[in-house]
Amino acid sequence: MSTAIGIDPDSKGFVCALVGEEKAQTITRRFSVSQEGLRDFLGWVSAQGRPLVGIEGTHGQSRPLEKVLRESGVIFHSFKPADTERFRKAVLGQNKNNERDAESVARYSLALEAQGKLEQYRRVWDADMELQLLTRRYEIIGELIAELQEGAVRFPSISAGIALVIRHSAQQIQYFKGEQSELVRILESLTEGNLAVQCLKGRRGIATLTAAKMIAEIIDIRRFPREDSLACYTGLGMREHSTGNTAMMVPTRLFNHRLKDAFMTAARNVVLYDGDSHLAGYQRNLVKAGMRPLEATKRVARALVRVIFRELSALNESKAKDEAQEGSKEGEGDMASGVTRGDQGRQSNMSPSSRRVSKSKSTRKVKSSQSQAAKTSGGRKKVAITKKTS
Repeated sequence: MSTAIGIDPDSKGFVCALVGEEKAQTITRRFSVSQEGLRDFLGWVSAQGRPLVGIEGTHGQSRPLEKVLRESGVIFHSFKPADTERFRKAVLGQNKNNERDAESVARYSLALEAQGKLEQYRRVWDADMELQLLTRRYEIIGELIAELQEGAVRFPSISAGIALVIRHSAQQIQYFKGEQSELVRILESLTEGNLAVQCLKGRRGIATLTAAKMIAEIIDIRRFPREDSLACYTGLGMREHSTGNTAMMVPTRLFNHRLKDAFMTAARNVVLYDGDSHLAGYQRNLVKAGMRPLEATKRVARALVRVIFRELSALNESKAKDEAQEGSKEGEGDMASGVTRGDQGRQSNMSPSSRRVSKSKSTRKVKSSQSQAAKTSGGRKKVAITKKTS
């Protein structure tokens, strides 16, 4: 992309700056946060094709804008105000106003895209549709098998017609179980290069299906600013409910049921297959204290949310650092070899290491000669003083 829109939100609205390689000058516009203003803004953005959209700051004054961009499916990126300010001072000068701030956000987006570092600031993510389709299909088949098994044992007596139904149900159950096995094999092959799935599979009790289901429903861990947000999304966290002067924590009613089932399954398996872990010990202590096993498993699943949030966040940070290091390898390679831009084109038979050695030797020689000169001068002064006293 060669066009970017930078946005600087404030209490009254937001200023947008359109910059790009084909644009002769920067185009700035101001929009309000009213429904009409946001509708005009979306129309203006769509008229520009598919530009990069960058916003200074996260949540706060930009919250209404972020909401309408997500609902319309427009991908945008959020930057820290301190980063865009440093970029503005270095590129656009010291003067600050809303128009310059918006322009600096747009140019900062283009610079990061050129360096391959823009993806880590993305705030709208596309779900892995193939991963979601396969994991949800496995879940649907499991429900069908349960219904067929329940219907087969429901009849008290067996007649010819009921026997036919049971026989066909058994054949369908066998077919569905074979499809489930095939789905697991496909998921294992599909997620071989998925670092997030492999990270979760590294924990005992979490296999390919559960890990793939978690990642398919989480989509991207950067969607959640805190682990409490992920806990509420899974239905394992509490939200604040305030009425008048009273405030209490109540369970959330809007959550991802598939993700909650995945975390509950993982919690049970971790306790079963990793008995020496702190999560298994936590569950045993809760049951000993008199808590019901199901409630104790929910507590373990909530603790597992915290652990997985930290692991996926750390994985994402390390991935971003690796991308940043790859982008700066060329400049670092020249610096590490001791070659600067001014030295390029010049030849020398002396290696950088020998230069440092010779430089250190010459420095030591200068220091030793200075110390000897100081000693000799001091000795002459002493001789002169003794002659004078005599």
